[in-house]
Amino acid sequence: MGRIALLEDNADSADLIQIILSDHHVEWFSMAQPFLESFANSAFDLILLDISLPDTDGYDVYHSIRQINPDIPVIIISAHAQPEAIQEALEIGACDYITKPIIDVDGFREIIRRNLSHTR
Repeated sequence: MGRIALLEDNADSADLIQIILSDHHVEWFSMAQPFLESFANSAFDLILLDISLPDTDGYDVYHSIRQINPDIPVIIISAHAQPEAIQEALEIGACDYITKPIIDVDGFREIIRRNLSHTR
């Protein structure tokens, strides 16, 4: 069981992800600032980061995460599946890029399992 931070501003998406990942402890943040305040003092194993947040750009949050912990796995989640957005996320060092809505539940769980296994 991993401890996962979920940064997602859409409550329905967050609920679905928490249900899919019910074998893990998922802590949901709907905005970046509360997450960043918590992150410095929390022991998360993985971060799921929506790139469209109401209080800041997800890429800015990604860079803040890397300043605090350069090794934690970060998976970008987004409703936008443009090839250039996916390429940018992977170029900056994200472990993976998942598009919403999550249709392939087993594939999503496998991505989470694989990335959590790198932290142990």
